[in-house]
Amino acid sequence: MLPFNLRMRLPTITKAGVGGLRIAMTRSLGAFVGRAIPVVGVVLLSKDAILIMRNTVVSYNRIVKPEDRVL
Repeated sequence: MLPFNLRMRLPTITKAGVGGLRIAMTRSLGAFVGRAIPVVGVVLLSKDAILIMRNTVVSYNRIVKPEDRVL
């Protein structure tokens, strides 16, 4: 999809063996983007889950009596 080769090498995260991760360098823009998108997705998903949990606890604590509050 992105057959562009770059002058400098870009770091990408790849699997190396059983359960291991390693950083490999690539000059292919397509490989860099293709390997970076899942990492960005996991970061955004984690951020959303944390915000949902935090807002749920805050909303719950506003509704209930003081002795029933959590965290």
